[in-house]
Amino acid sequence: MPSIPSVLRGRTPDLPNVPPLVQYLIGCFLDPILAWLSTLVYRPLLLRCADHPLVLLAQCYDPSAVVAACASFHHAPTAPGRPPTFSIDQFVRAEIVRAWADSCSDPALEELLSTNLLMRWFVGLPLTQPGPDHSTLADFHAFLTTHAPDAFFRDGLTFLDRVDPEPPAATPQIVDTFAMASPVAACSGPAQLLRHLTLRLVRLWLAHAPPTLQHALPPLALGALAHPGHARTALARQQHLHAAVCVTGWVVEGLTPHLPTLEPSLRAAVAGYLDALAKVQADELTFDATGFVQERPATDRGDRRLASAVDHEATFRKHDGSPAVLGTNAIISITATRICAAVALTGSTSDSDAPSAVLQQHQDAKRPLPPYMISWIRRRAGARYAHGLTSPALARPS
Repeated sequence: MPSIPSVLRGRTPDLPNVPPLVQYLIGCFLDPILAWLSTLVYRPLLLRCADHPLVLLAQCYDPSAVVAACASFHHAPTAPGRPPTFSIDQFVRAEIVRAWADSCSDPALEELLSTNLLMRWFVGLPLTQPGPDHSTLADFHAFLTTHAPDAFFRDGLTFLDRVDPEPPAATPQIVDTFAMASPVAACSGPAQLLRHLTLRLVRLWLAHAPPTLQHALPPLALGALAHPGHARTALARQQHLHAAVCVTGWVVEGLTPHLPTLEPSLRAAVAGYLDALAKVQADELTFDATGFVQERPATDRGDRRLASAVDHEATFRKHDGSPAVLGTNAIISITATRICAAVALTGSTSDSDAPSAVLQQHQDAKRPLPPYMISWIRRRAGARYAHGLTSPALARPS
């Protein structure tokens, strides 16, 4: 038996070999024929999968609020002058499928929307239309993360309040924290971190700065900046640190005067790298009167030390008896039925700041405050103790 059906072999016409008049009639009524065919395919599927979560969700949840929050997203059409191939509603529903599939990757989501009839029905893809490719799905996911990061969360809470109401004035919330590792590797020291930050800044400038400003970069050997070689002795490590500080100084000195002339998005990105470079030097290094640079002692470094050139928000979180985790201090506030707030602060943030951060998110979202909050605080021995706290006391900062 051949692995490919014979009807898909090369030079096979799209329509069967029927008289031209019949082909003409099929073309005239193609849309209702396809709608009828879709009904024949989907009706038994939906009857068989009536208890599937996405089938149940489609009957009671309308994502129009999230669609409105993402209305400014545009993806490239298949050809110039044509309207977009997919609607914002389809992209939003594809993100729901992604969440149902355990936050799957873009290629995995593309495969689901290409091969799974139930997923295609939920998203609203016609039977004969190819699904979006992984790059388009990645573009929308990045847009949603940047421009409407809490749209799904807030609309989900509104939906739950409607179908399963909880009186906010009588429902306490429990606040807990946990370390969430950032998917980046920590640099081995300030020299490597300065080199990586400088290299990313230089590549950003080469790719996006106007041609008239490319001269602002000093002549650099990017290969040597990316791969300086191994420092096997204390003297070699000191030389690497001195070289990294010198290169950083040249780049900062060359780019800073041109910062006001850049367009806003590029200016913000360049300024972010300049601030990160300044922070690393302030937190990690000392300079004497002759300009000799040394690493600070571990007890004299900054509280929120950067450790990655990729994730500037991640800092180290350390519990007694556990290894330090580079990432965020994730905070959630829950009731018996739902998550009411979720905040991700930098990893070095103390657990004692968690209730205030949760209440601030409630206030920013204009949601009613709970009567009590129960905060779980870790002790040295690893035990956890609950402390009842009232919202008004927490809402007023001392």
